[in-house]
Amino acid sequence: KNPQATDTRITPLSTCSIQAPLAPVITATATQLTSSVTTNIQWFKDGVALSGQTNATLPLTFGNGTYTVVYTDASGCTISSAPYVYSSGTSGLNTLEVSNTLYPNPTQADFTVEVGNNLPFTGKVWTADGKLIVSFEGIQAKTVETNSWEKGVYFVHLSQGNKTAIHRLLVQ
Repeated sequence: KNPQATDTRITPLSTCSIQAPLAPVITATATQLTSSVTTNIQWFKDGVALSGQTNATLPLTFGNGTYTVVYTDASGCTISSAPYVYSSGTSGLNTLEVSNTLYPNPTQADFTVEVGNNLPFTGKVWTADGKLIVSFEGIQAKTVETNSWEKGVYFVHLSQGNKTAIHRLLVQ
């Protein structure tokens, strides 16, 4: 070993500590999607960045797909919204037209989803930063265990045919 040599390796430091309340939340109207975070964002459709789409609102002219919005803080750390599945139909934004409920909310051990008919439905649970936790299927009702989940906010996406509904779930 050369005693005059200098070690020029750089050890990266992780400075990312974006808190969950800063994760963008997507809401929708019949004509646009809106991010709860309004600056330093980028919209994505099916995992691909939408060029120039950095405003808080996104017109629903990009078609059917799974949308996310990613916030980048001053340190370059990023956090993603939960995915929002958009499917156009004859009347614009599709939502489950039958009653659907999710309870208890908040929960500690499990939650139940009920839809107001006897047709099959599917569900997916996403973390606030966009990670898929579980997928499930049911007919009329389904109970999902949350015992092993971390405390926090989750998004439960329900689908029945081309209709969807999204619930915010708090696990304590």
